Amino acid sequence: MRIVIAVVIAAIIYVLQDRLYSKLWDRELKAEIYFGRPYVECGERAKLFEVISNEKRLPLPVLHVKFSAPRSFVFDDVVNASVTDFYYRNDIFSVMGGQRITRTLEFKTEKRGYYIIENINLTAKNLFMTGTFAKTVHPMAGFYVFPQKHNDIKFNVLMKHIMGDIETRLHIVEDPYTFRGIREYSNQDTMNRINWKASAKTGNLKVNMYNQTSYCKVKIMLNLDTNIMLKADYIKELSIELASSTAKKLIDKAMPVMLITNGMDVSGQELDVYSEGASESHLITIDKQLACISGNLNVEHFIELVDAELKKNEDDTAYIIISSYHKSNLMERLDKMKARGMNINMIVPYYDSYVPDVSRSYMYGWEVTLNDT
Repeated sequence: MRIVIAVVIAAIIYVLQDRLYSKLWDRELKAEIYFGRPYVECGERAKLFEVISNEKRLPLPVLHVKFSAPRSFVFDDVVNASVTDFYYRNDIFSVMGGQRITRTLEFKTEKRGYYIIENINLTAKNLFMTGTFAKTVHPMAGFYVFPQKHNDIKFNVLMKHIMGDIETRLHIVEDPYTFRGIREYSNQDTMNRINWKASAKTGNLKVNMYNQTSYCKVKIMLNLDTNIMLKADYIKELSIELASSTAKKLIDKAMPVMLITNGMDVSGQELDVYSEGASESHLITIDKQLACISGNLNVEHFIELVDAELKKNEDDTAYIIISSYHKSNLMERLDKMKARGMNINMIVPYYDSYVPDVSRSYMYGWEVTLNDT
C-alpha cells in the first residue's frame, strides 16, 4: 500500500512540475549577449558577455544557451563549441531562482566587417529531465571591426610625401576667432565686419581685422573596382585599410577629411557621404562606413564621382585617390584635375607581377608580393 501511495504521490508531483515548467519556465527569464566595446580594430582582442537572468523563484536545473558568431572571431574558449562556417556555441547553465549568471568570452578579430548576433536559442528541462521547452530570443548585438591601420615605415614615408604636398598648397583664410585690430572701412568690406562701438566713438566707420590661418579639407576617394582577376579581394581589402589609415593620419594633423567611395554595404546600398570633419568621432564615423563595405559598384560609377568633383573645382580641397584601377578613362580625368591646379595625389595598390606606370608626379605605387597574400 505504501508503495502505491508513493507512486501516486510521485505521479502527482511529476504532473504538477511538468505543468508548472511548461507554463512558467521562461517567465522572467532573460538571456542577453553584448560586446564589451562597440568596435575594435581588426587584429585586436574583444570580449563577449553572455548573461542569463532567472528572476522568478522556479529554478532551471538545465538550460542550454546556443548562439553562433562569425568564424573570424577566434575565441580562447572552445569548450562547448564547434567551428565550421560559423563559431557555434552551446553553453549549459543551472540557474536557481533569482539568480543572474554572467560569462565572459574573449576572442581575437581576424576580419573587418560589421557583425550582428541575431538569435539565442534557449532549451530548458524540467526537474525530472523528461520535458523539453524551447524558445528563441533576439538580442541583435552589433559589433564593428574596423580596418587595420598601417603605421610602418613604408606607409609613413608615403604619407610624408602626400601631406608635404598638401601643406605647401594650403589656402590662407581669415580666422574669425583671432582678433588682430581695427582699421578704416573700405567699400569692399561687408557690413558684418563693421565694429559699431569703435565707429560710434570715432565718428568714422571702423572694421575688425583678424589673423590669417591656413585651411584645406581633404577628400579621400576610394575606388574598389580593381579590374583584376587574381586575388582581387586582397587588393580591395588593402585599399580599404589604406583609406582608413590615411584618414587617421590626416585627422591626427587636424585636417578635415571626407570619404567618397563606390563601395556598398551589406544591403547593396551606396554608403552615405558625410561632410568633412577633423575630430576623433569623425574618424570613427569613417571607420564604421569602411567596416560596413561588403561590395562595390563598377568603375564607371567611380568615374562619375570624379566628374562631379571636376565640376565643383574646389580650390580649398585636396584629393587623395586610392585606386588599383588606373586605365586611361580615369587617368585622363585626374590629369585634367591636375592641369586645373587642383591638389591631387593617387595611391595605386598593385601586385609585384604587374608593375603599373606611375610616372605621373601625383602617383604613388603600393607594391604587394603576390605569393605573400
